[in-house]
Amino acid sequence: MYRLPVLPLLLLLAPCACTALYHKSDAVVELNAKNFDKLITNSDGVSIVEFYAPWCGHCKSLAPEFKKTAKNLEGQILVGAVNCDEESNKKLCSAHGVNGFPTIKVFGHEKRKNPYTGDYYKDAVEYEGDRTAKGLADAAFAELNDMHITRLTTFEEWAQLKHKEPKSKPKVVLFSGKDQPPPMYKALTMQFGRHIDFGFVYQESMELCEWMSVGDFPTILYWANANADQKRYEGEIKAPAIQAFLNKLAPEASSGKAAPADSKTGSSSSSSKDKGKGKDKAKAAPKKKAGKAERQDDDPFKGFEMPRKQDDGKGAPPQTQEVRVLGMEMAEELDGQEDMWLLAFFNGAEKCGASEEDFREAVLDMGDVVKAALVAVPEQDLNKVSRYGLKPAKLRSEPCELQVVLLPPGPDKQDLGDYMLYKGPIEGKALQRFVTEVMPGENAYEVDASNLSTFLTTPNDDTAGQAAAGMSGMFGLGGIGGMSGKVLLFTNKRELPGVYKALAHNFRNKASLSFGWIQANQPQNRHMADQFKINKIPGMVLLMVSPSKDDEKPGIQAQPYTGPLKYNHMAQWLGGLGKVFDMLSGRMQWGGPGGAEADRIIDQASLEKACTGRNGLCILGLLDVDSPTFPDDKDLLNNLNKQQEDQPMTVCWSNVRAHKVFTRTFGVANKQLPTVVVLHPKKMKYSVMQASFTLEHMEDDD
Repeated sequence: MYRLPVLPLLLLLAPCACTALYHKSDAVVELNAKNFDKLITNSDGVSIVEFYAPWCGHCKSLAPEFKKTAKNLEGQILVGAVNCDEESNKKLCSAHGVNGFPTIKVFGHEKRKNPYTGDYYKDAVEYEGDRTAKGLADAAFAELNDMHITRLTTFEEWAQLKHKEPKSKPKVVLFSGKDQPPPMYKALTMQFGRHIDFGFVYQESMELCEWMSVGDFPTILYWANANADQKRYEGEIKAPAIQAFLNKLAPEASSGKAAPADSKTGSSSSSSKDKGKGKDKAKAAPKKKAGKAERQDDDPFKGFEMPRKQDDGKGAPPQTQEVRVLGMEMAEELDGQEDMWLLAFFNGAEKCGASEEDFREAVLDMGDVVKAALVAVPEQDLNKVSRYGLKPAKLRSEPCELQVVLLPPGPDKQDLGDYMLYKGPIEGKALQRFVTEVMPGENAYEVDASNLSTFLTTPNDDTAGQAAAGMSGMFGLGGIGGMSGKVLLFTNKRELPGVYKALAHNFRNKASLSFGWIQANQPQNRHMADQFKINKIPGMVLLMVSPSKDDEKPGIQAQPYTGPLKYNHMAQWLGGLGKVFDMLSGRMQWGGPGGAEADRIIDQASLEKACTGRNGLCILGLLDVDSPTFPDDKDLLNNLNKQQEDQPMTVCWSNVRAHKVFTRTFGVANKQLPTVVVLHPKKMKYSVMQASFTLEHMEDDD
């Protein structure tokens, strides 16, 4: 005996004069065979769809909760309904496997291609939970993700998002008092992710909050494109209002009420021939139950999580120098040292604890721009202070009033006779200003567009190049041997800032670095800040310049500094990177090729054993085993590992072609391989040797 399919039989038995359960005044979107593909199949967002019949008692009971769901989720999740009683929709309902009413399905964002028809479809998750507004909303929220959200904690990370290609795309950043993006933001970013770049900042990321003048949470800032001015969204922090705003910001994403996709062509993943099709698509999609996770392929880095915070030199202020109390004899011995010294003299016959403490606090505020010490002068040596231009009589009459003198750089200070008396208050900023104004500035070179090439290509230390001759092409720069480190400060001041002058002077013998500075506001120099990814003036960047090879231009990698422009922070940052740079550049002597093997990272366990589970720094090489330079790159890391056997530093590497989790996490493009990441797992900080380009590219931009 022939049996009618269940759905057609139900429809035949139903009364003919039917009225739809939902109307245009409701937040529920009326779906049909004509708009289903555009609003559901081709959308980038998540949606809930009820397939119903107006005469169905259970459908009528559900209607109030479904309307409530639609109202609550308006702007976030498209909540729609298909009246299967209408003749034009019967084939659509049958194609989605509807054999009873109501049938509720949740459609995620992911589109699949039917291998037989070539059409695109979405997996439909049948909802079998409580028919309440909360239950329905929870099922929809379970399908949301943050794939279009870039979490930002530093200015450097923001700069990368701002300059992400294409630069014509608008940028939107949510500043939140919660440490995770809320469902509303996830939903909106999924809808508009193809047309807008989205960021998320937690309120504890003080650097970004302060720099962008954000003090209230939540706050939304936006930029019409990478070169546009920052603006603040002033509307309601509610999904419908934000959705309407985003539709105006990116009109090409607008598609009417739900705005899930382009109003003309739908999703970019569907071709024009897909328009109007899709009635049979669901037959190719296996049915699955809501709440059950899909099985994922085995992932050797399951649970992989690396620190997101860049090594920006922020956090607690670096430890300053210890201010010791010297005797007169030890103070005189300082004349033979190369370093400058700031000395505060007092009468050692008296107890001057308050004055000593005042000087120590001032030095703490001044920073380590110069070495400092207190000098307790015994009674029999008071006359000796006259060699510094000080007054012995004053030390007798006012024993605890500090007399401060700055010793010049270079040995034989007494013969030079360049002692400088300080007559200002014992206060940190005043002391720093006094010291940096007289500090030699010849260690920092003024750079502009005309001499940039000369500055970058002049070797810092020929012996370093000889020691590293024949080394690998690490960093993708065509050979690391003889690599030079260049530090550039971009400033709008006409004179070299004192703190930077002190930095250049004090690092002159500490690392294979040379220092330059650029007046960024000069017309001929304005393009240079963009070339080096400097997005805030003043700003500092460390450049690693490889030697030219044959007829090629030198390669350059840039590591921007994103911390506060204070001496101790800057010095700590340069000191840490400078040590690694010295080893990689060849300034340190190697033990020959084929050193102790650096650990290879192949899974989460080996990563924890070799890197994240250990103390100290971790050098992680991101290598490409298919690259012709791979053997040399690996030898370099092996040698580095051998050199550091007795140091609190580990060296390891991973084949990023096989484990792309590293390139995704650290934001490294394939063209930047091979490169290294310097991590401090315990402090949750890292720095990537990134932004690779060549001098030729820079000259082309001039």
